[in-house]
Amino acid sequence: PGPVAAPAVARVDAVPAPTRQLLETMACLGGRVELSLLQAATGEPADLVDRLLAPALEEGLLALEPGERPAVRFRHDRIREAVFRRLDPAERRELRLAIARRLAPVPELFAAAAEQYLPVAAEVDDPAERRDAVGLLRRAAGQAALIGDHALVEALLAAAVRLVDPADTGTLVELRTGGHAALFSQ
Repeated sequence: PGPVAAPAVARVDAVPAPTRQLLETMACLGGRVELSLLQAATGEPADLVDRLLAPALEEGLLALEPGERPAVRFRHDRIREAVFRRLDPAERRELRLAIARRLAPVPELFAAAAEQYLPVAAEVDDPAERRDAVGLLRRAAGQAALIGDHALVEALLAAAVRLVDPADTGTLVELRTGGHAALFSQ
């Protein structure tokens, strides 16, 4: 661990277990997370999320960004990395899948849900969930295309291809065509 990571690990260890779990969820979501997204991702009410954040704020692991859309961010990327590395790969996959499932039903959080499904697409077995995840991934790819993030478009569509029913050739052709177009655009 580097000079920031070693003390960060000690400070992460110093916070209560429920706060560490909240930090792990936040690490899956990114370095900066709006509080409304964090609440949706945890499935916890705002007052509980605020109480769980308090020890991490006091330890200097996080910084609060007040405003119209309040957010919280890791004070340093290495703190996020330290929290993320604490999870073994199986725990990380399980947490991302749980987050994706909590976010998927919230229409305005489709892109965040798709981002969580992206690394765990292989874990989705239920046919209905697979169809829903494909829809989220396609919608997120469309949004990424609008801003010219072709690498993300390709990754999202490739994950969707892995989830589509092989008998749905029309969707497969559309996804593969979109993926190839994204590769070409890179």
